[in-house]
Amino acid sequence: MKKLLLVVFAFTTLLPLIGNSQTIYKLDTVFNCDAILIDNGGSYLNYSNSIDYWTSFCPSYSNKRMKINFSDFDIHPSDNVQIYYGVGINGNAYIENPQQPYFTNQELLGKEIMVPLTDSSGCLTVRIVSDSALNSTGFKANITCIDRCQTPIADLDTFFIKYSVYDTTNQAMNVFVDNVYDTIYNVIDSTFRITHYKAVDFCEGDSIVFVAKPLFPENNAPYTQNIGSCIFNWDFGDGTTKTVYGSNMVGHKFTLYNVNIVRLVVTDTNQMCNSVNNLEIRARKSFNPIRSMLDTINLCSGNTFNYLVGYGNNYHLRLSTNRIDRAYEYDSLSFIPDGPNCWLPCLEAKLNIYDFIEGSTIRSANDILSVCLNIEHSFVGDLNMELICPNGSS
Repeated sequence: MKKLLLVVFAFTTLLPLIGNSQTIYKLDTVFNCDAILIDNGGSYLNYSNSIDYWTSFCPSYSNKRMKINFSDFDIHPSDNVQIYYGVGINGNAYIENPQQPYFTNQELLGKEIMVPLTDSSGCLTVRIVSDSALNSTGFKANITCIDRCQTPIADLDTFFIKYSVYDTTNQAMNVFVDNVYDTIYNVIDSTFRITHYKAVDFCEGDSIVFVAKPLFPENNAPYTQNIGSCIFNWDFGDGTTKTVYGSNMVGHKFTLYNVNIVRLVVTDTNQMCNSVNNLEIRARKSFNPIRSMLDTINLCSGNTFNYLVGYGNNYHLRLSTNRIDRAYEYDSLSFIPDGPNCWLPCLEAKLNIYDFIEGSTIRSANDILSVCLNIEHSFVGDLNMELICPNGSS
């Protein structure tokens, strides 16, 4: 709750009060190791036009430095966000492209920026500048403190190694890792959010080898870092974990679920610093849909025939179905309108399910095991609830 109060207090004071004139606002420096930074539009509105303001964050302790992670970032191309080390906008800027000392569009989405060890203040400044024309949804960032050591960044290589269950020679195959950006629509406030993750796709029964490729942005400051000096802590999302010393490769065979969320934390053994970036890896397992097929079909050369494909026993090629007992959440505080004048529907809450291939449908209400709600309302008899599939069936 303290985070929320900080955000609301800080940014409601930044709303421009002078028509379309552009005013530079300066906030007091915030000493906090656990904060959330949101543009002046808040969680539901776009940021304002004709603004130019900045705020600085500094660590609460001298042995720490600031780190910022942008979980949401969508800035109109005519506007920009700038990052500086130290307090104010006169320090060294964080730059990825020398021809563009600022960031726009989705350029900082999912990025984590750490104050370098060479900056004695440990502070970080964020500035947003918008023109008088167009705007966008803005940004949301988590701001935390990290140790003053050479923190590695956990990441995957561009490929993983697969041993296919269908390959009798057991030959290893290099398969590309998908770099996925998904757009999620929030029906409550009619906003869009872009999420980013790495996807590893394989078939049921396959054995796979993850290949990590950690980054060392502060290498040789002062000591040398490499894969051999790191500990790799893997959590495969199915109840199993594995710690690997000095090697960036680990093998695993998934037997549970269709989608497993894999996490990786890299530890630098010199000063025992852990990676702090949130690397999300989705290991997506696909089942063989063929259950059985007729061995022989009696027909003459040149004849045509219908080869029936389906789920029942009267088909030539019989497909299998897969049952997924997984829970999906709509985890957000929502206010249900009351009274006889409520529009229809009063409230829509979407559940995004990623375990199925595109085009899959729920064929029966029995496919849904249960729906659980935690709500407060004066009289439950006032409420009618309906589950609606993407194809409109309910």
